[in-house]
Amino acid sequence: RQVDGKVHVAVEDIRAMAAYLKEQNLLTVIYDLTQNAEQFDSASIFPALPQALIDCANYTSIADYTAHYKNIKRKVKKFANKQGVYTRVDHQLSEDHLAELKKCFQATIYKSVIYLPYQDLYLNAALTTGRTKIDNIYYFIATIDGEFIGYQTALVTGKYLNALHGAFDRTLKTTFHAYDIMFVKMAEFAIENGLEFVDFG
Repeated sequence: RQVDGKVHVAVEDIRAMAAYLKEQNLLTVIYDLTQNAEQFDSASIFPALPQALIDCANYTSIADYTAHYKNIKRKVKKFANKQGVYTRVDHQLSEDHLAELKKCFQATIYKSVIYLPYQDLYLNAALTTGRTKIDNIYYFIATIDGEFIGYQTALVTGKYLNALHGAFDRTLKTTFHAYDIMFVKMAEFAIENGLEFVDFG
């Protein structure tokens, strides 16, 4: 029913929908607020963090951040030994980078276990952002032997470096920890630029 322009769904209807999905699908993932957990009878409930932040406020160098993670130095070394490199592109991507970005997104979509309705919109948004010159946007691009293997886009707002969109080539057998190293590179950028948080949403 609709009240004051808002759609309200009865608990019984939600339970009926959940039961239908359970019968018709091998796996159904429902994202909802914690307070609504009781509406999904006999579901396996997995908690998620409300926000993923790296607090850089008290770091003076990237060594302060990496000191908290025992394996990260080994991963950085292995990535470098495999000719892995992270570069940063400021404000706008080239057409070559956009083609590689699209390839990574498509690899991610086709390997995805769960299709999310916004996946197609996400790619178009990433391409639009990449083509547009925006002063406070930065791209962290991972390559191995000069080949584009993934990236992450971030937006600086105030004291935050906010992750916008990113994708890695899931057709590769391994990226030699490129995803883990992305967090290091983004934290390093934040520290060097006086930002206090890296926000992954």
